[in-house]
Amino acid sequence: MHRSLNHYLASLFSLSVILCISVIVYISFIKIEDYKAKKQLNQIMDIQISLESLSSYLWAYTQNRGKNNFTQFMISHNKLNELLSQNEDVLYLTKDLKKMNLELYFLVQYENNHLLDKDRHYDSVVNYNKSNPVIQSRINIVSQDMNNEIIYIYKKILNNKSTKLQNLNYYTQAGIIFISLVVMLLCFYIKIKFKRSFQRFINGIKQLSRSNFDYKIPSENQFTEFENLSCYFNKMAALLNHTTISKSKLKEEVENQTSVLNRQKESLVFLSEHDSLTNIYNRRAIEKHLIQITRNFRGSENRFSLFFIDLNLFKDINDSHGHEAGDAVLKSVASRLSSIIDESDMVGRFGGDEFIIIHRSHTTGTSLSACALRYIQEIEKVIHFKGKELCVGASIGIALYPEHGSNVHELLTAADKSMYQSKRSKASSFTIVDNSSSLLKRPMF
Repeated sequence: MHRSLNHYLASLFSLSVILCISVIVYISFIKIEDYKAKKQLNQIMDIQISLESLSSYLWAYTQNRGKNNFTQFMISHNKLNELLSQNEDVLYLTKDLKKMNLELYFLVQYENNHLLDKDRHYDSVVNYNKSNPVIQSRINIVSQDMNNEIIYIYKKILNNKSTKLQNLNYYTQAGIIFISLVVMLLCFYIKIKFKRSFQRFINGIKQLSRSNFDYKIPSENQFTEFENLSCYFNKMAALLNHTTISKSKLKEEVENQTSVLNRQKESLVFLSEHDSLTNIYNRRAIEKHLIQITRNFRGSENRFSLFFIDLNLFKDINDSHGHEAGDAVLKSVASRLSSIIDESDMVGRFGGDEFIIIHRSHTTGTSLSACALRYIQEIEKVIHFKGKELCVGASIGIALYPEHGSNVHELLTAADKSMYQSKRSKASSFTIVDNSSSLLKRPMF
């Protein structure tokens, strides 16, 4: 048996989820690598600052080998050695630097002891000419090597980060391209099979309208859902074929069947564009209407307004009184809004406790405010449910075409943001895009 359309759609959804997760993992890995590299660079920077301080005191010591300069050098050496031992994230990078620091320590210590043997007055200044030129040369070389090692460490950290990101980019891009190709091929396969099956039903209906009851819709190589529909359709055609009726009766029967099909089509259209609970327009119908009206108004001076309404305290009613009470509230609000809008306007349930109203006649600030207040007053009226009085409020966001958006997405986004601005208040309120929020004086409970 062929797999169902629902199975293929579920596969598409799963692939989309995998694609999304891959992108999230990719972004997270980049963030982690950036954090690690930044941390390592900061630690190396601290080490570099300490090394520069050590170099300064070493230079001062070579110029004037006094006790104070030697002490400052030893303090700086100990601080650098402590940094090289504490920073575990860069410990594997600073092994050589730590060895050089230790060698520098022994060289300076050796030279200082050598000079003290010649001059027992520790506090006196020892002339530079008394120093051992071989030791001095080695000190300078080690100091220069330490500075070069810092530069090498910087480069190594940046190269490691670059290599990791290049590898990650390669595998991630390959994975995304592969999944995208699979999704594209799967969509193309579904489209071809769906179109073929749909065309078979169109042909079957045409044959049925021509009184050709012997025609059967092939059920092979179709989705499971279309196979079942084909069986039912063929059974219906067989029953009609075995029914002996007069020509007038046949015509009447055909007309009746056609009428039933039209009613079913109208019913399907109605169900596809209306909310099953409130019986008002659903999100699909709202977006379809917005696309049509923006297309018709484009390039003209016509305007319309969009009200985005979200119910306050609806979740509390659901939690306290159950979903049946919540459904009663949604039905009541939908009925009230439908009864007060103009014939040219449109109201629909956008989802959950959100409603959309599209106005063609109210586009000025005063008119919009009056409408919003009227909607809030209607929504706040008490709703009676099984002997209980239920109350909700409304947060409303208002956007205008074309001022606040030239397409459906921009208008809905602007109205949604305005609604959330109103939502910040714990009272029923409305907000017009780019205007200050107007709040009712009484709070919600």
